Amino acid sequence: MENFSAKRYFYSLVFVLLLSLGALLYLIIKVNPTTAEFSQIGLFYATLFLLGLSTFTLAGYIFRVSSSRNSPLKIFAYTSLRQGILFSLLLVVCLFLQSLRALSILSVVLLVVSITLLELAFLSR
Repeated sequence: MENFSAKRYFYSLVFVLLLSLGALLYLIIKVNPTTAEFSQIGLFYATLFLLGLSTFTLAGYIFRVSSSRNSPLKIFAYTSLRQGILFSLLLVVCLFLQSLRALSILSVVLLVVSITLLELAFLSR
């Protein structure tokens, strides 16, 4: 990100958000989950990941920009994107485990702890 533009970053996130929302709505309306092929289910989870990624990243970026006025926006963008990826991954893994009927309190706690440790590893670099 040599030429970081906050406006371009924001509009790119909004574009991905709207595109993934439209794709997810299309999949929900057109695809029957009980008879769906593997590729359709994979596309559903990929679209859900992109929707979560853009939503969590956008929310984190807006929160950081509005709460702090003196830090560089580039740092906010990196942090928000990293945490958006982690939160979205948590969401998709939890929903995938739920579809397998393998989601439990213990699995959610273990996922949250592992993502927290991963975030701490990124922060310690």
